[in-house]
Amino acid sequence: MTEALNGAFVWVWRHDWHGEPVRSTLSRCRDHGVRGVLVRAWNGERASAPDGYNFLAQYEDYVHAADGLVVVPWTYVYGPALGNDPAREAETFAEALRPFDPPLVVVDIEHEGESREYGGRGAATVDLFERLADRFGRDAVAFSSYDLPSRHGLLAPDGLSIQRRDGIDYQAMAERSALALPQVYFADRATRGAAAIRRMRLDWASYGLKLPLRPAIQGYGVSAAEVREVRALVPGLSLWRYDLIEPPVWRALADGAAVAAVDGWAAFRAEHEKFLAELGAGADAMRLANRLAARVGSIPPDLLPDYTRLNAHFAGRG
Repeated sequence: MTEALNGAFVWVWRHDWHGEPVRSTLSRCRDHGVRGVLVRAWNGERASAPDGYNFLAQYEDYVHAADGLVVVPWTYVYGPALGNDPAREAETFAEALRPFDPPLVVVDIEHEGESREYGGRGAATVDLFERLADRFGRDAVAFSSYDLPSRHGLLAPDGLSIQRRDGIDYQAMAERSALALPQVYFADRATRGAAAIRRMRLDWASYGLKLPLRPAIQGYGVSAAEVREVRALVPGLSLWRYDLIEPPVWRALADGAAVAAVDGWAAFRAEHEKFLAELGAGADAMRLANRLAARVGSIPPDLLPDYTRLNAHFAGRG
């Protein structure tokens, strides 16, 4: 399932905000090189929003109109923070999707997950994801949450000690999932574009989180150049959200595949990712620095900050 979210995907929260038929939405996605849509299909323990809008019916409409596009259902989970039971959230979601046999399911867990109840290892988070893995298979479960475990994670990089008591248990989710969709929303940050993706990757690696990452970025408040940068760096990305995507971003999606194809640094980037993974797994950093030193002078510009920091760290140590 590591290729399940390769390419470009678009998030759909509520179709009634789009002002167009479902087939028109899908046609626009297809015309701009989008491979599929992530469609909200559930809401905690139920099919509907508080105002009665039916997410399951929305998902069914997209499935029936897909015409070759990949349609992935997602749910937002609330857990004990809002009085929901994680087991029921998992079971009701799974039961509702049984007739559709989806290729992948995505769980969105955010600030409601930042609690001792939902974040505790061996407690609610584990219960939720274990049930989903049992129902769909671990290879068909993915999650979306904040992009920096160093800021939001329950556990420290050792995976054992508590980092913050109201954190999210990234380790528990990663052990029971096949993919992660970190929310790299850089439109309102100083770190943007490719730099934001690099920071996210390093952060996950430092926590020993080795899942394939398919970042979610904003479709608004970002430039076409930034979208192209990200598209060239990752096998897959998604845009939040359809009704907010701005015209330059649509154009960048349309030609993003070509940008990625002519990037010219595919082999180097693969080697770079291997180095980072080794470092995150505890490899000898000096040996890593020596291996990287051989590449000085032939490094993609967007990766130079990684090497600059590494050189500075080991300056004067032989």
